[in-house]
Amino acid sequence: MNRIITKLPAHQRGAFYATVILLVLVGAVITAALKIVPAYNDDNIVQASMLAISLRPEYKEMGIADIRKELLRSLQVNNVENFDAQAVQLTREAGQDYVDVTYERRIPMVANIFAVIAFNKRYDKY
Repeated sequence: MNRIITKLPAHQRGAFYATVILLVLVGAVITAALKIVPAYNDDNIVQASMLAISLRPEYKEMGIADIRKELLRSLQVNNVENFDAQAVQLTREAGQDYVDVTYERRIPMVANIFAVIAFNKRYDKY
């Protein structure tokens, strides 16, 4: 009768635990990526919308309220949620006007641990 040897060789001991730890780490990285990447996707949409607004001929005469309204309309069409219109500010430095879009996203990771991503973009208003 043949016996099945169930003991692992010495060089294979601990490989199971190393594999489990590796799988947990890979799972954590994938989970974090799946939670964070949509925030960057939304920021790309915000930047593209603001760039489209800044390229319009009437942009020079638009007030900050008009710019906010147009940006929110564009973001609504592109299904970007939770964007605060107060993140769009008009700034004057050295006699030059700029439109600053500054906001941050807090993304819950695990329990009370959050990832905070800050976005800051400046557009000339000339």
